[in-house]
Amino acid sequence: MASIRLDRVRCVQELRQIEAKVEVVQAVGERMKRKGPWVIIAVVACLCVFTSLLLFIIEDVDDWAYSESESVVNSIWGVQTADGAIEGTCAYYLQMGGDYVYANRGDYGQFSKTFDLTNDNNLLIDVAITKSSGLNRANYFAQIFVGTNLIWERDMYYALGSTTLNLDVSIFTGKQPIILRVYAKSSDGAGDWGKFIFDDPQEG
Repeated sequence: MASIRLDRVRCVQELRQIEAKVEVVQAVGERMKRKGPWVIIAVVACLCVFTSLLLFIIEDVDDWAYSESESVVNSIWGVQTADGAIEGTCAYYLQMGGDYVYANRGDYGQFSKTFDLTNDNNLLIDVAITKSSGLNRANYFAQIFVGTNLIWERDMYYALGSTTLNLDVSIFTGKQPIILRVYAKSSDGAGDWGKFIFDDPQEG
């Protein structure tokens, strides 16, 4: 099964290729300075194109969108961080509840990103779940959606060590939003929390 790693390794390789091309163009520009302003203008134009490609690749690394709906301020939050990655260089955290705050029924926080699932059968996602000792059963849930379709769910009362989920996405095709969410099915006492951690998925 061929899988495509959607992490920074690919981006770093592409960045290095672009940097090498930029160095070549700069060297040619230095040699051609004496041949007139039109050559210099052409070199500058090439550099602008390479810069645009570079910015596109950089922006593509961090294109997960975060959104939330909370009834209690600061009861839900999501963050991208280089610390705590399960595998690779980046991790995403979704936390529900915390010190002196709690989420109410229907509250959620989520990260979403569009993937092209054409000819893909599986979605591999490294995940982990941690929680406070006082978190009650059936309060907070970790969920994964393809569009509006729930394809995985776990009660965050049951902590989960670092593991790789192998999810069947063979029924989907084309560009689809992948959504990783924490969701409150009922309210919990203040001070209790659950945290959903994941890395960039792989298509296969």
